[in-house]
Amino acid sequence: DQLITTLALFGVTSIKIFPSINKIVTTFQRLKFADPATRLIAKEIKKFKQDKKIEINLQKYKIYENWKKIIIKDLNFSFGEKEIFKNLNLTIGKSEKICLMGESGSGKTTLLNLLLMLYESENKYLYIDSDEAETRSWNQMISYLPQDIFLFDASIKDNITFMETENEFSKDKFNYALKVSELNSLILKLPSKEDEIVAEFGMKFSGGQKQRIGIARSFYKSRDIMIFDESTSQLDQASEEKVVNNLISTNKTVIFVTHKKHLRKFFTKVLQIKNKNITEIEKIT
Repeated sequence: DQLITTLALFGVTSIKIFPSINKIVTTFQRLKFADPATRLIAKEIKKFKQDKKIEINLQKYKIYENWKKIIIKDLNFSFGEKEIFKNLNLTIGKSEKICLMGESGSGKTTLLNLLLMLYESENKYLYIDSDEAETRSWNQMISYLPQDIFLFDASIKDNITFMETENEFSKDKFNYALKVSELNSLILKLPSKEDEIVAEFGMKFSGGQKQRIGIARSFYKSRDIMIFDESTSQLDQASEEKVVNNLISTNKTVIFVTHKKHLRKFFTKVLQIKNKNITEIEKIT
C-alpha cells in the first residue's frame, strides 16, 4: 500500500511539474534561436560606442535607387553542427512577387533573417545587382512583417505611423495603407475611428484585425522590398485573398511566406525550400 501511495504521489507531482518543464524548454529554444541576431545587434551597438564621432544620418549611406535584382549567391548557413542551407542561389527581380513555401523547420524564417542580415553567414552571400549589400542601406529598403504583430497602447493611427508628428504625417499615405490592408471597414465601425485606442498588445482586436494593422504599417512606410512571414494567417480565406491581391497589385517587391496552397495563384513565382536548397515549383491556378 505504501509503495502504491508513493508511486501515485510521484505520478501526480510529475503531472503538475510537466507544464513548467515544458515552458523552460520552450524558453531555452527561443533564446537559442534569437542568439545570432542578438549577437549581431550587440556588435552594431559596440561599433557606435567605439566611434564617438558617428552620426545617425541615413542619407550618408549608399542608396540603391535604380537596382534591378537581389542576388543570393552560394549561401551556406548552419546552426551549430546543423546545416540549414548549402550552396543556395536565388535571384529576385525588382517588383517581382514571390511566394515562399516549405515544411515546418525547413528554414523559411531563417532565410528571411538572412535576407534581413540579422544572421552572419559563413560567406558573403547578398548582393544588389553586382554590389555587395551594405547592412544599414539595405535595411532602409526593407519592410518586414512577422506573423505575430506587436501593437502598443496607443491609437490605430499611431500604431500605423509610429507616432509621427502632424508635420510628418501623410494623409495620402495613410489612406492608401488602410485601403491595401482592408482596414477601412473596421475603422468605420469604431467610435473614435483611426483614433481608437488598441490597448496593450492590441487586446481589443482579433488576431486578423491586428495583422491588418501590421500590413497597413508596412505600406505606410512604403519600402521597396516587403517581406511577409505568415502575416495573413489569422484572416478568413475571403479577407486573406483580398489583402494578398492588394499586396501583389502594387509596384513593390514582395516576398510572402505561407503554407496555404490556395494563395500560390497570386504570385509571379512560387519557391519551395527543401533539402537545404530552394527550387521553383508549379503555381496552382
